[in-house]
Order: sequence, then C-alpha cells, then structure tokens
Amino acid sequence: MSADLIKYSDEYGKEGTIDGLQTINRQVQQLHTFLNAYHRLTHLPDPVKAKIKICDLFDKLSRLLNSEPGSKNICYISPENIDILLDPNLITLALINLIRNALQATANNPEPQISVEAGKEPASLFIQVTDNGEGIPQDRLEDVFIPFYSTKKEGSGIGLPLSRRIMQLHGGELNINSEPGKKTVFRLIFPNH
Repeated sequence: MSADLIKYSDEYGKEGTIDGLQTINRQVQQLHTFLNAYHRLTHLPDPVKAKIKICDLFDKLSRLLNSEPGSKNICYISPENIDILLDPNLITLALINLIRNALQATANNPEPQISVEAGKEPASLFIQVTDNGEGIPQDRLEDVFIPFYSTKKEGSGIGLPLSRRIMQLHGGELNINSEPGKKTVFRLIFPNH
C-alpha cells in the first residue's frame, strides 16, 4: 500500500494519502500488539520459587483485583496451613488472567459467583478458579490454550496460554473442566514436594 501511495500520489490526493497512511498505521499497531503478546508468551523468566502461604497470596490478589468490575463476587477459600512452592509473581499473573476471564464470563449472570480455592490432594496441591458463567463447549476446551485464539471481541488470546506455560515452568499443570450454562473450573496443579 505504501508503494502504491508513493507511485500514484497525484491520483490519491491529500485525502486518499491520509486515508492510506491511517490504514497502514492501524495495521502496524495490530502487528505491534501481536508481536508484544508473542514475546510475552515465548520469553517468560524461569520461576524464582519460594514457600508461599496461600492465604497471603489470596490477600494480594484481592487487593490487586479490588477495582475490577464484579470483584465483590469473588470468594477466596483457603485452609490456613497451605504453603505452596511457587514463584509468587508468575502465579499472580496466571491467577489474574483466570480471575479476569471468570469476571468476564459471569458479567451477564444475574447472580455471578466466582471462587478461588486452594486445597491438598495426596500427590499435589491445587488452586482452582470456578465461575458460574456461560461455560465452554467440550469440543472447545483445549482451543482456549491455543495462542491468539479468543472468543472475546477484544481478547488477545494470550492469557490462558501464558497461564498454562507458567504452570509448565512450575512442573505443574493447568486443566479446565466446563459444563456450559453451569460452571467452568480452571485448576492449577502443583507437585507436592
């Protein structure tokens, strides 16, 4: 397009040239957004792990998300004695992505409910985010982890792949289970060591 604008500048005139430059600028901005998202996904730092009290992590999340629309509908549930070896900055980023998705998924629900819950199992520890939003069809569950796939008009499609990658760097997993129209559960599973 820029070559065309240069070659036929007389034919385009001032308005046509401005319109062409605005089109080029929009495309450059979209490319810039894409490259930044791609860079974030592929250049995550190695986790700097520490034993973290989950109740402290949940307090931090509550403060960080306090101004988000619908945040009053979030319930944090954690036994007092759960500590998990994790990178608090990376896991906070992953959880914020999951909680924001839950807030968006429940935005049209007249009685939105979101829980962020920690627990122990014999071989692992977990943190899960559950919402009563519209849900995800079974045949689309793994699609949400494909980079740049998004069902939201303004979504970048980077939050869930980034969150899964953070869990892989921790030697853990990020799983999803959804019953459309009822609930969606994202579960971060940490090795118990």
